Amino acid sequence: MTRAFPVSSAAAFFLSGTAALVYQVTWQRILALHSGVGIYSVAIIVAAFMLGLGAGSHAGGVASARLTPRAALRGFAFIELGIAFFGALSIAVYYDWLYVHAARLYEPLWRAALLHVLALAAPTFLMGMSLPFLVRATVRSVPTAGETVGRLYAVNLIGAAVGAALTPWVLIRLSGMRGAALFAAGANVAAALIVLAARPAADAPDEDAIAAAPAPTPTAGFLPLSAWALLYALGGFCALSLEMLWFRLADVALKATSFTFGTVLCVYLLGMAAGTWAGVPVARRVRDPLRVFLRCQAGVLVWAGSAVFVLARLPSATPPLPTLLAYWAAPRPFNLGTDWSAGTLLLLYVAVPAFLYGVPTFLMGLSFAVLQRAVHDDARTSGRKVGLLQACNIAGCVAGTLIVGLGTLGWWGTTGTLRALMIAGLVFVAVMAARRRLAWDMLTLGGALVALTLFLPGQSQLWLRLHGDAGGEAMVEEDATGMAAMIPAGGRWSLW
Repeated sequence: MTRAFPVSSAAAFFLSGTAALVYQVTWQRILALHSGVGIYSVAIIVAAFMLGLGAGSHAGGVASARLTPRAALRGFAFIELGIAFFGALSIAVYYDWLYVHAARLYEPLWRAALLHVLALAAPTFLMGMSLPFLVRATVRSVPTAGETVGRLYAVNLIGAAVGAALTPWVLIRLSGMRGAALFAAGANVAAALIVLAARPAADAPDEDAIAAAPAPTPTAGFLPLSAWALLYALGGFCALSLEMLWFRLADVALKATSFTFGTVLCVYLLGMAAGTWAGVPVARRVRDPLRVFLRCQAGVLVWAGSAVFVLARLPSATPPLPTLLAYWAAPRPFNLGTDWSAGTLLLLYVAVPAFLYGVPTFLMGLSFAVLQRAVHDDARTSGRKVGLLQACNIAGCVAGTLIVGLGTLGWWGTTGTLRALMIAGLVFVAVMAARRRLAWDMLTLGGALVALTLFLPGQSQLWLRLHGDAGGEAMVEEDATGMAAMIPAGGRWSLW
């Protein structure tokens, strides 16, 4: 760790990330009781969570610009304490009060959406404020700004991955929802105490030195902040749209249990953390951040489409597909409560998710690091810029969640929605072409997106593959509410 990236801030943000995902997994389970566990309900809950984060990110960025680094660090501590206070009371609010005594208020769906937004507004708003405040507290010079923000974000994502896995496997199993929420509240308190106990660096530059620091010379990838924000918003739209599709695929491929959501989310977050951490030294050497950012965003979609293409059309004798096909054709899911076969566990809960979105999430993290390298030119405004960019990205995430969850999954299904995302990815290629036509990266990525749009498998082929290459009279159907299959086996029928 360098002095621009103090250990205390890293430890605090790790705990903050852990707490946030414990809350998300726990609260999503409870709030789904109010409005149902279907895709409409889940999309609304996720969107409500993200709305609070986006609003908090923007507000935190604006507020942090008015603070000194030391005041911002104290502000971060009080934000964590505020989250802890709400988290400790959250089960009483969400279950004992809203569910037990006010469940009738969650009909119809529009009212459920409004109530979810109101119920999640306070804690998620505070969560969104935490990154801009901590960035303002830790970024002391322009040359180290992108590195500091990237490292902080990566550590936070690692903490979030730990929280996502810990919640279903340990916390809820051993201590229930209340115990999980109290654990998260304790992590928030610990994060606050760590930064309050930390001594400010004696050799930290003062505000005059920061103000006098020369801004870096614009690189070949220079864009106005507003243009970066629009591109990052589109990246968020694609990321959350893909996340919805990946979770549906994983849900069917793993024959979902209560462990699926947290474990799959853990792999997603670890991929982003690895990409962000690895991207910090890469970003330092990049001459054209814009082009690298665009390559990453287009590459996310190319891999996502290619993985589904391979999953559906790979010859059935190709290892480890025979093992997976046998599992997909079996009448029962892998029983995590009694069967602890390490090989099966790793294949289903690590290898399959990593194949689907390990590389795309790595590229998402890499693009974040490159983005930070491109936009920071004044340490005093670092928190404001991070807050604005995160708010725009989250706005795109909310749009993706709602459009896919409430619209395209019902209209076009998983493969149709994926085709639409391939077309959306051509926007990144078009920006590349506007800067340099007929470049190899533009032709390669653009050609791959067009090819995937044309040749992605149909609904029936994909879902029959994920039910063991069922044929004959097998029937599969997908809409926004879920995926259903009637599979004949030995004179009997299995309904999934």
